[in-house]
Amino acid sequence: MDKQTSIDIPISINPCSLVSLSMATFTSQILVILFLFQSTTTSHIGLSNNVHKVVHCNEKDRRILLMFKRGVVDDHDRLSTWSSEEDCCAWSGVECSNITHRVTKLDLQPKNYVDYFKPLKDLDLSHNMFYGSYPSTLANLSSLVSLRIGSNSLSGGISQTIFSNLPNLEVLDLSNLTFAFHFHPDFIPPFQLGWLDMSNTNQGPYFPSWIYTQKLLYSLDISSSRISIIEEYKLWSLIARIDTLLLSNNSISGDMSNVTLNSTEIYLDHNNFTGMLPHISPNATHVDLSYNSFSGTIPCGWKYFKDLELINLWNNQL
Repeated sequence: MDKQTSIDIPISINPCSLVSLSMATFTSQILVILFLFQSTTTSHIGLSNNVHKVVHCNEKDRRILLMFKRGVVDDHDRLSTWSSEEDCCAWSGVECSNITHRVTKLDLQPKNYVDYFKPLKDLDLSHNMFYGSYPSTLANLSSLVSLRIGSNSLSGGISQTIFSNLPNLEVLDLSNLTFAFHFHPDFIPPFQLGWLDMSNTNQGPYFPSWIYTQKLLYSLDISSSRISIIEEYKLWSLIARIDTLLLSNNSISGDMSNVTLNSTEIYLDHNNFTGMLPHISPNATHVDLSYNSFSGTIPCGWKYFKDLELINLWNNQL
């Protein structure tokens, strides 16, 4: 006669899963506990329902599992396969012994943790010590309005597909990252940003053409990004409507004589801009045009600055 042993029933119910599988009553909790510890079998051989099709579950186990299903809230349909018409050993998350036909394991973890965060609107992962490649699962967070992942140690490459499913994005921080940006020149994002920081990145030598499509930008920082090649007309049109503009420490060249800047903060220092000094709004508070090749005289309109706190024209040809 075989020696009887009590079965050890592993259960993988992650605390996160309680978001979607919450107990409706204390009675339901008792049912689960009784079920998990009532087995009287001879061995512990668990086979996944994905590979084991001949096992038929114990009728008592099936009834208790259905009672458990009725006692929980299943917002994400993790228990959708739990039906009285189907063998419970074939249900999602259920494993049975091929000898006793008893349920030996319940795995009710979500298939994709990202599903829980799809309603997320603001995600700030910046200034951490994350390393490795860009997490592609972030592309599934279609409700994101603000995404900040700057100042980490992420490496490798990042493609436009990561942002193709983020139509609500308004704030994007990709600053201080070393990975390569793989964006097609014709890429048009589904979003319209208001705030963008891509400073200290390996953007160059081309100014990212997709930024030209952002008509609602009020703050742009793409300083120290090794940029030297621009489309002048598109760039002048873009920066004319930006309130906070930082293009410092690149190698951008172009004649700005006929450019009008309506920004309050303007940092164009350490580039190769030429021509007359640009027209600047009287509302400007910070203007740094140093280390360029501007020539000519100070525009008459500059005498109307109202709240100017800083102006730096050092190292030009004025």
